[in-house]
Formats: sequence, structure tokens, C-alpha cells
Amino acid sequence: MAAPSVEMTMNKVSEAGVKSEGAVLRDDQDLRRVDRTLSALCFIVTALDADDHDDHDDNDDGAAAASRRRSAQFLLSLFTLDSCLWAVGRMVVYECVVLAGALGHSQVLVSLVMSTAEVFAEFAASAIVPAAFRFLNNLKGEGGVRLRARGLGVFALQMYCASGLAGVVVYAPLAFFMEGLGWKSLPMLVLLVAVQNAQYSFLNQMGDQALEMSRTHWLKTFDGLELIFPACCCAARRPAADADPWLGYRRPATANTLSVSLSLARVLLATIFAIAYVGARDATVVRWAGIIGISLGVSLVAGYLIRQRGAISEGITNEEVPDDQDFEVVPLWRMERLDVEVVIFAVIFFSLPYQAFQAIVALLVLRLSAVAYAVMVIAGVVGVVAYLVNSAKHADDAVSEEGRTPPCLKPLAPTTEFATWQRFIWTMAVSLSVSSVMLLLVVQTSILYVVVIALLPFAIADQGLYARFVSFLFEFPEERSTLVQYWINTVYVSISAPLLTVNWALTLLSRSEYEQAGWLSALCAVAFLAATAYLQFVESGSLAASVNGVGAKRTERGGVGAERTAERP
Repeated sequence: MAAPSVEMTMNKVSEAGVKSEGAVLRDDQDLRRVDRTLSALCFIVTALDADDHDDHDDNDDGAAAASRRRSAQFLLSLFTLDSCLWAVGRMVVYECVVLAGALGHSQVLVSLVMSTAEVFAEFAASAIVPAAFRFLNNLKGEGGVRLRARGLGVFALQMYCASGLAGVVVYAPLAFFMEGLGWKSLPMLVLLVAVQNAQYSFLNQMGDQALEMSRTHWLKTFDGLELIFPACCCAARRPAADADPWLGYRRPATANTLSVSLSLARVLLATIFAIAYVGARDATVVRWAGIIGISLGVSLVAGYLIRQRGAISEGITNEEVPDDQDFEVVPLWRMERLDVEVVIFAVIFFSLPYQAFQAIVALLVLRLSAVAYAVMVIAGVVGVVAYLVNSAKHADDAVSEEGRTPPCLKPLAPTTEFATWQRFIWTMAVSLSVSSVMLLLVVQTSILYVVVIALLPFAIADQGLYARFVSFLFEFPEERSTLVQYWINTVYVSISAPLLTVNWALTLLSRSEYEQAGWLSALCAVAFLAATAYLQFVESGSLAASVNGVGAKRTERGGVGAERTAERP
């Protein structure tokens, strides 16, 4: 056989080089397509490099920075997908209530039945996430994947994709049968309730549990990046420190600014969907089109990101634990005392006020017009957003809070981080108490406007406390934070069962919606006040010491955020 000529050899080498360049080009195009997708999802809060170079770079340092920025945006985009599916779940609940009313059944009782089923579904979903994570990875032949921040983020994405796909596959034919063919019956109502529990309460809750278990370790991934709100605002994207718009910011990613940014994203996404749906609640076709369209969009976007999971997750920094040490569900009574106190604190001070707040909001939706409700929601959200934005701008100032307080108010100003938490808690307790008393004493629609004003301090304090708590978890010991977050979500869902029992009793005994909402919020407010007084005057234990320790460490760092901001060009 004749030896290959030099020309043939050179041609083969040239073809190989062209193929290699083509592969690199396709990879670069794929990365840019992924970047555009993530940027679209992070339209409220986004993360960029401190030097403002958010494009893919060919050198190693640039590629590493782009990978970290891309992974940070991926983590932020999970909140957008979650909020979309939350909107779908709430929309279907409304469809179930409307169908129950059309069939002559009690809408209040149907709502309670759905809430009861939702509690059991969410408890099961929260509890089985570690087992489901391992099962899914074993099924894909990736049994060696540990339950870490990176894997949990991808698992949450997969659950959101499954939830969106279930919405498309099931809700589209159900809408056709009910609205197109007029098949409205009790079996159809039961089927719709069951599907809603599977799609939202189970699949989406699995994604939420995985997302929040991963979230406690995000701080290292965001290190060196800057958070921008609003992401679509050109003024906020400018690196100059004095370029912050009135209702926006660009700040280095720290535990404080990251927790506030996550709260902002959740609040605004929920508000956008709530106002849009309330505006279209009288148009049946538009409602179902929204349900199916959002489900389809989430499933397509999540499916695309799953195919690119290597590129979007490689920059996520896993927690520093031994490689041979995997996550293990430890019973509450075997955990450290501080960990148990953190779980109990989160369950009490976030679940009780939430139940009371939801009861009052349900009454507002029923009794107020769509325009009045939308105006009040917008006014409340503007107040909450203004507070959170101001918190982000001054989260890491070198000046202590005591130093910023006017001399006449210094005796009343909190001097520790835990004292700030207590101030938020007392504000929430007083606001809820006043609102519940007004609902019980005055049974008129006009009183609802006063109740909304009384609830504004509650909404601001609730988001402020939540942001501080998330910031605290960011700096919690890495080897224990995942387990703490797992039990917070699991116990949080399970405590809803006794509250639902109380709600059932109040529904049967109350003479009006005002009385039901008033008594439920009053009972929650009393329990909340008792817990607040106990925390303030009796026992705060190792939790207060740990919270104050985190606050002291931030003070010792001397306003890192302010210094880094000043160093920007």
C-alpha cells in the first residue's frame, strides 16, 4: 500500500483544525445563548462582574469569571421559575374555587379541603428530597454525585421542569373539556384538585426544598460579583458609586446584599403575577391561557437549561465538607441546641404571621374590587421595595447603626443584631393585633382600607426580618446549614396542620368572612405575641449569642461593602 502523500496529510490536519474551530465556535455560541437566556430570567435582580465584563472571555481567568457569573445568574433565575410555577398553582386554586361555586358547593370549604391536601403533599415532598435526589442520580448513572449546593441547584431545576411539563400535559386538556365542551362536574373538580396538588404542592415543593437547601451555600459563588437592581435599568448597571437611581442599586455581593436582593426578587415577581391575574380574573379564556402558557414557558426554558447544566452549574462553589461525608437526615432531638433553636425560631416567627396575613389577604380579594386591590398591593409593594433597596444600599456601611441614630433616639435604638430582629418581631406582632381587632369590631368594607394601612408595617418588618434571617444562614456553619434548612421547611409545612384545624373550626362557627379572618388573625397574633414576649424577656439562649456574633463579625470587617464600592472606577 502506498504511503499517504504529504498533501493528503496536510489536508486531514487542516480539516481537523476546521472541525475543532467549528466546535469551539458552536460552544461559544451556545454559551452566549445561555447567557441571553439567563439575563432574560434575571430581569429584576442580576449579578455581574465588578469590572462590568459580563461577556465570555477566551483566557482562563476570563473564562473562570464568566463561569462564576453565569452560575450566579442561574441560581437567581431559579427564583423566577419558582415564582412562575407559584402563579400557576395559585391560578388553578382559583379555578377550583370558581368551579365549586358553579356546582353549588361551598367555596370556603373547598378552599379548606385544598389547603389540607396541600399541607400533606408539601410535607411529603419536603421530607423525601434527599432520597429523591439520590434516586434520580442513581437512575442517570451518577450515583457518586453528593448532595451539595451544585447538585441541589440542578435538582431544583429538574423539578421545576417536571412541574411545568405536568401543567402543560394536564391543564390543557382539562381546560378544553371544562370550558370548551362544558364538562363541569364533581369528578372534574376532584380531578382538578388532585392534579393541582401533584403539579404544585408536590413537584414544585420538591424544587423549593432543594433550592433553599442549596441557598445557604451561595455566598461563595457570588463572591467578587456585584448585585444590580433593577437589572433592566441602565443607570443601575453603571459602575460609578453615585449612579444609583432612587429606587435601585449596584452593590458588592455580601451576605446582607444577597439576602435583600433575593427578597426583592420574590416580592416583585409575586406582585407582578398577582396583579396580572386579578386584572384578568373575569376573563376565563385569558386565565386558562395564562396557566397553560406559563407552564409551557417554564418547561421549555427549564428543559433547555437542563441540557446546558454543565455550563450553568460549573461555577457553583460547593460547601467545604469532606468528600466522603454525605448529607444525612438527623432527627431534631439529635441536633445541636443552636440548630434546634434556629429551626423553632423560623417556624414560629414566619409561619404564624403568614397564616394570619393570608387570612386577611383572602378577605381583601373577596371584598375589594380588582382596581382597589391592585392599587393597595402596588402601594404596599412600593413601601416594601423602598425599604429593601435602602437596606441594600446601607447594608455594609462601616458606620454602625448606633452611630447613625440621632442622639434623642439612641436610648431606643437596637445595639445588637438580635435586638434588630426583636424590633422587627414586635412591629409584626403589633400590626397583626391591630388589624385583627379592627376586623372583629367593625364589619364593613370600608374598614378593609384601614386594615391595609395597618398591615403595611407588618409587610415591611416581615421582609426585613426574613432578609436578616437568610443573611444569618449564609454565615451559618456549612456542615450544618443544609440540615437546618431541611428541617425548617419540613417543620414549617407540618405546623400548618393544627392551624388548618383551627381554620376549619372557625369556618363552621363564624357568621361572616370578617369574623373568620378576624378570629384567625387574632389567635395567630396572640400566639405570636406570647412567643415574642418569651423571646424578649425570658429566654433567647444560644440563638441570640450566635446572631450577635455574626453581627459583630460584620462590624469587625469594617464596612467591606462600602470600601469595595469606593474602589470601583
